[in-house]
Amino acid sequence: MIHESLPYIDVVTVQPYRAVFPRETFERLYQETGKPVMICDHNISFKTPKYAEVMWETMPDAASAGKAYTQYLEDAFAMPFVIGYNRCQYIDRYQARLKMLKQGLLQVDGTPHKELAERVLKANWQIHAKFIDWPGGKSGDATK
Repeated sequence: MIHESLPYIDVVTVQPYRAVFPRETFERLYQETGKPVMICDHNISFKTPKYAEVMWETMPDAASAGKAYTQYLEDAFAMPFVIGYNRCQYIDRYQARLKMLKQGLLQVDGTPHKELAERVLKANWQIHAKFIDWPGGKSGDATK
């Protein structure tokens, strides 16, 4: 089905599920389409004292989830055809129908999952710095 749409699209958008970047899958997708790839609606979650069942691939704690997120971004953006990433879910929402938490960077009360949020912020700035340091880009301070 994707081959029929290729003349009409500029980018292929995918929603991966796993916490480890599937390099071979992305390479094959790019080879078959010749289109850049945007990662959309991806998340790596962690168990909490209140919720053992969490949507997405689930790490044992926030530190593990943050580390996996950082590695995922590094691996994804090492591929020259990956042009963007969109993390799913800003704030926690319990999905009663599924009987699991759809975890965000913020808890239901609006306070951050501090360790995860800090790691995501740092990883995002590191990737941002790589983009602005590309030829033709402006160098900037990625520590803000």
